[in-house]
This record gives sequence, C-alpha cells and structure tokens, in this order.
Amino acid sequence: MLRVLEYPLDDARRGELRAIVNAYVDVGKRDGWPPERIIASVKRTARFAGLDVTIRVSRSGPQFELMTTDPRLVEIVGWCIDRYYNTAE
Repeated sequence: MLRVLEYPLDDARRGELRAIVNAYVDVGKRDGWPPERIIASVKRTARFAGLDVTIRVSRSGPQFELMTTDPRLVEIVGWCIDRYYNTAE
C-alpha cells in the first residue's frame, strides 16, 4: 500500500493507512513485542516501500531540511507509539 500512495494523503487514505498500522501494532503487542521492535519492523517495511528516512530527521538547522519522505515516516512511527501506549485512537 505504501508504494502506491500519493502524498499528501486525503483523510480517507490517512485513516486507512493508520488502521493498518494500528492492526500491525496490536498483533506485535499481543505477541509480546516491545515497542522498539514494532517500530523497527515498521521502518523496515516502509524503507522497502520507498519511504526512507534521512539523517535530517535527527538533526536541526536550515541545512538539514526534511525530505518529502521524512514527515510521512515520522507520522507512521508516531502512530505506532500512540497505538502501543493507547494514547490516541
């Protein structure tokens, strides 16, 4: 699904993607995976689908502006954390 998405996502597509991420987190958590393992797995899957995160995410300053894929992956990882700890639905 990640390969064929066009950004920015509309609300329906964003909801669909978040539901998939939530389901994945639920299975991992049920199987006893710690959040770090779930996030690493999601990031690997995203990278395979072409959503590479750049070093710019962990740096700051004008020379480190985010690439177009960075906010997408950051959002997906945020969803993982939210779901794992049930801080947002």
